[in-house]
Amino acid sequence: MLCLSLLAEYKMATGYDSVMPGLRRLAMESALGQSKVGSWGHKFALPDVRLAGYGMMNVPGVTLTISLVLARSAGVADPAIDLVIDRSIRYFSGTAIYHKKFTIA
Repeated sequence: MLCLSLLAEYKMATGYDSVMPGLRRLAMESALGQSKVGSWGHKFALPDVRLAGYGMMNVPGVTLTISLVLARSAGVADPAIDLVIDRSIRYFSGTAIYHKKFTIA
């Protein structure tokens, strides 16, 4: 996750295209690791897009979403990445709304 965001920021700061193959590979692997509902877990999703391992985790999901947005800004263009970012935003927006209802003031 950290490598993805660092490579994206490096590309945007320097303009060096030499990092693009690695940046694209990391972005696509991360995108393909998302579950059907827009989350990531202890491991990347299985081929049937269900989470593997112990289940969903928000911290890697938020980090990967931000990293994929940075990768897209750095020039990684793929419809799959756009879909994954949109799905993640919908997932986390719904989570935030759900938890706001049950916040103790």
